[in-house]
Amino acid sequence: MTIQDDEHLADELGDVLLQVLLHAQIGEDEGMFSVDDVIEKLSDKLIRRHPHVFGDEKAQTAEEVVGLWDQVKKQEKDATPSQFETIQKGLPGLMRANELQKAAAKVGFDWDEVEPIWEKIQEELTEFKEAVNNKTFHDQEDELGDLLFALVNLARYYKIDPEVAIHRTNHKFVSRFQYIEERVKDKGLEIEKLSLEELDSFWDEAKKKGIK
Repeated sequence: MTIQDDEHLADELGDVLLQVLLHAQIGEDEGMFSVDDVIEKLSDKLIRRHPHVFGDEKAQTAEEVVGLWDQVKKQEKDATPSQFETIQKGLPGLMRANELQKAAAKVGFDWDEVEPIWEKIQEELTEFKEAVNNKTFHDQEDELGDLLFALVNLARYYKIDPEVAIHRTNHKFVSRFQYIEERVKDKGLEIEKLSLEELDSFWDEAKKKGIK
């Protein structure tokens, strides 16, 4: 292959890559998937369809490799799709948790009453407290994740979108903290030198003014 051929190939591959990135961006903008999801799916597929490389299967010839590929591909087509097949991994965490729970609820894996959800939240809160006191950081992350997942379930019961709820809280926090910054500046003070109690008093002012 000549240098000119190499340059032409690189140019054409760039065009292909552009299409992949373009469609991945469209998917992310619409909340369906991201380029990370595309890469992860490809990686999973290559590992799954090459059991002679990543598993215990044996393949001595190119024909045997192709045979394994086709065999795994047929198994994939024959497999019953998961309830979560269409839920994209690139969604924000709270949004994905909400969608996972909704998918499970379609086949009856859901509570009909709210009381068990409140009990589950209390159970997860207790387990998180125990993890903070007695377990590793990894365990603490796991337990906090379980608690957040249970809170998403509560939000779903009351038909509250948890992603919208946390977005509003984030906005409210920024607005009130910016009020604190303005009040501190007006008084000619340095925010880093104020105590938490002093900052809290400005926060309470912001709340009383209805800043959201």
